[in-house]
Parts: sequence; structure tokens; C-alpha cells
Amino acid sequence: MKLHKALPELVQLIIVVLLTFYGVYERINDKFNFIDSLIQYIPLLIISFIAIWAMYKSKGLVSFLLVLITFYPNGIMEFANWLFGIFDNGINLDGYVALRLVITVFLIMMVISYLFDNPKTSKKNYNIEIGVLFGYLAYSLLYQSVPNALYLLVLPLVIYVFGSDFLGVLFMISKLITIPLILFKTLDANIELSNSAWIYYILGIVLLVFSFVALSKNISKNGYNA
Repeated sequence: MKLHKALPELVQLIIVVLLTFYGVYERINDKFNFIDSLIQYIPLLIISFIAIWAMYKSKGLVSFLLVLITFYPNGIMEFANWLFGIFDNGINLDGYVALRLVITVFLIMMVISYLFDNPKTSKKNYNIEIGVLFGYLAYSLLYQSVPNALYLLVLPLVIYVFGSDFLGVLFMISKLITIPLILFKTLDANIELSNSAWIYYILGIVLLVFSFVALSKNISKNGYNA
């Protein structure tokens, strides 16, 4: 039996909500700085909304994959490090490591379960939302190596294909929203920017503006039926 078939969608939705909230909570620190907090938490809150909304709209593959990659990508590696550390530190099971391992394995199983259930793809036409995706790819290629740029494109591509344009554009916004904040922080610290840095920030802000335009057009056309 496929795991996601054994769990009612309401239960899956509750699990996604709890895991996203816990993932955000883990990243809360005692040192509060307004701009730094915005840079750290706004993307996480947007991604949390995407994951919860995707599950609410019965797009479980997108939801669980997003939670896995965003909040629990290192669960298995953390457990492996603990396991190899037994030789030096003895058997002293860390409850935190064990919890993250259980969460990570569960999320991986849910993603695999959805993948083997022939997830539905959404029909695509070339529109401003797809244009934003290609713009993000081009922008990534300018400032990342080709392998890294393609890696960065995998998750938004999955969201567009198995989710919706609405969720895809929101994800682009989560990746771009920090650019003007980082620019403001840099200028506020009186750090001089090179011409290439200015181009990086300006292109990122332009792409962010187009993303908001695409989101607005999508909502006006389809409402919130993501």
C-alpha cells in the first residue's frame, strides 16, 4: 500500500503544518536584528505557506518535497555522523538527531509514495509565470556555475509542473525577496559596491518586480485556485 494512500489528506495537512512550524522554530535565534530577521524569516514563511497551500490543494508531492528540501535536508547525514561518532563517544543517542532522522525518513517515504502514484501534471502554456521561471534560470546562470544553476532550478520546476503557476511564482518570490533587503543592509553599512554587484542587485530586483506582476495577473485570472 502506498503510504500517502494510508493517511487521510487532513492528517497529511496537519503533519505538513506541524513540520513547517517546527522547521521555522528551529531557525529562531536569540540575537534579534530587524533586517537580518526579515532576510531569514520572510523566505521561510513564504515557503511554509506554499507547502501548506499545496497540501491543502491535494498537491502532496510538491508539499512534502518542499518541506524535505527546505527544513530537513540533512537528517540522514546528521544520523550518519552520530553513528560514526559512536566509536569515539560511545552509544549516547541524541534525541534531537533521532527525531530529525524519523522526520526525514518519513518525508522521503511520502515523496517516493507520491512519485510512484503517477502524480498529475498541470497543463502549461507560455505565459508571464513561465517567463519568470526562465528569467530565474538565466539569472542563476549569470551568477552560479551551470551545475548549481540547474540544481537551483529543479525545485521550482517541480513546483511549476506538479503544482501550479501560482505556487511556482510564489517560490520565485521567496528566492528573490531578500535581494532588496540585502542591498539595503549593504548600503546602510556604507559598503561600496562594484559595478557587477550593482548589476546583480538591479537584475534581481527587476526579476522580483516581474514575479509580483506575474503573481497579481495569476490571482486576477484564477483567484486562489492554485
